[in-house]
Parts: sequence; structure tokens; C-alpha cells
Amino acid sequence: MKLRSAALVLALLAVPAAATAALVGMPTARLTLTRSGATPEVSEPKGFSGGGVKILSTTSATVGPNQFKTSGPPAFEIQPVAWKNTFTTKSFTTDLSPAVEKVGPIEVRVTKIPTSTPTEQSFRPGQVTFAPVRFTLVHRKADTSMAEWMRATLAGKGPRRTVTLTIGAPAQRRIVLREALPVAYTAIDFDLGAFREIIEVAPARVEVLGPGETFGLSLLDATFRGQAPTAQLSASVLEGGAVVRTVTFTNSFVTAYRGEGFDVTAGTYVETVELQPGPGSTAL
Repeated sequence: MKLRSAALVLALLAVPAAATAALVGMPTARLTLTRSGATPEVSEPKGFSGGGVKILSTTSATVGPNQFKTSGPPAFEIQPVAWKNTFTTKSFTTDLSPAVEKVGPIEVRVTKIPTSTPTEQSFRPGQVTFAPVRFTLVHRKADTSMAEWMRATLAGKGPRRTVTLTIGAPAQRRIVLREALPVAYTAIDFDLGAFREIIEVAPARVEVLGPGETFGLSLLDATFRGQAPTAQLSASVLEGGAVVRTVTFTNSFVTAYRGEGFDVTAGTYVETVELQPGPGSTAL
């Protein structure tokens, strides 16, 4: 990669096609995700950001007239990029319990292992970690199923369960928590005939599913299965339907997935997918 400036902050905002027609001159964003042997995937997400360049160190003279001039290429690092999707719906179900009113956040992290060159700090994917997921339940009649599951787990007899969350009707997202066990339980409130409790479950693996060939989900699935896939992500800015700029992030891998959680009363689920670009990215 040829470094042409010290920093770049790329912020792109996509709007729905119907709204775009009414906003003449409003720039839009288009993402293209390409994996080896697969058909390129194209999306216009609700938001996209990142991809900056950070200078880590420079080499210069310590004294004399050249002390403020670099004597060679500086060491640098390409910053992570992320896209965001927002789903607004009152339809939410989970097979954990019909009493669930809040879920989340849902977080998956991938360790970044340094693989540096003399001038570029780069990374490769490491261990995948699935964070516990919190469920808030409100019962209006006696229900001890969550407490019994936790009690059985404490006794070493608790069965692992697969818990599915479905967002939207028809489903816009289906989150599957495979082989989950409870790791925390709190009975926090009883008021006006309703009993509230919180249980946190730790999944062995998470699946994020969507309708058809949903953008980015095959990359997420391969990542969460520990296959350490990489992809090329191209981000284009469009004005009046014409591409005015494209930046490309090669050898990129998923470093994080975060679902902000779902509240039945609010009806909004926001997910963010973060990628770490690899060597050869043309972010400037």
C-alpha cells in the first residue's frame, strides 16, 4: 500500500432507495464483499465507517536541520472498518421462554494476532470468543424453569440448550445460541403480581441467519466456526448513481459482531460487524 497522508476517517451513510430518489445529490454507499470461489455480495448498509490509517512511528534525525524530516517510510496500521444494520419490528420470539422481554447484547470477538512487516502493522485472526447473553424475563404466573435450569447446572447436571431468537415476521434475523449453559441468575423484583428475573447464558457457538443470501452472513458463519476466512471489502461512494470514489480493504477478517440487544417494547435491533483490513489495502 502506498501511504499518501497521515490519517483518514471514512464515514459513509446509505439511505433507502426510495428516499434517495427524493434527495438529489445525497451521496450513498455501496459495499462489495468478495471471497475466493464465491459470488461477490453487494449491499447498501445503514451505516459504514472506519478504514483510517494510523502512523505508529517515524525515523528522523535527533538534532540539526533535518530533525523534523523523516528519513524513511513510517510504520503504520490500517484501522478496522465496520458496517451497521438496523431492524425495526415489534415481532420478536425466542424459544427460551415466552416471558422474555429483553435480550442482549449479543457479542462475538475475534483475537487479532500481530503479523507485522518493518513498515506495516498487520494482523491475522485468532481465537473466537462468544460472550454470555442476558435475558430479562417477566412472569405473571408462577414459573421456576430458569431457576431449575440454573440449579441443575450448579449440580453438574444442567443440560445444554440451543436457544433461538427470531426478529421480524417474516424473519429478518435469526440468532441461534448453540449448546448454551446458564452462567448467572438473578431474581430481582416482584411487584404488582409480576416476577422479574435475569439469566445469562454462555453459548458454545453463535449463528446469525437471514433470508436468502444476506450480505456478510456467510463470512460470519465461517468465522464463528473457527475457519478464519478472509475477504476483500470494497466501499464505494456514489453521487447521482455514479461512483466517485472506491477504497479497497484486502485480506480482511471479522474481528467483532455486536447485536445491541432487543427490547420488546422498543422494537429495534441494531447489529454491527467489524473487520480488520489486511496487507495491501488501498484505504487512501
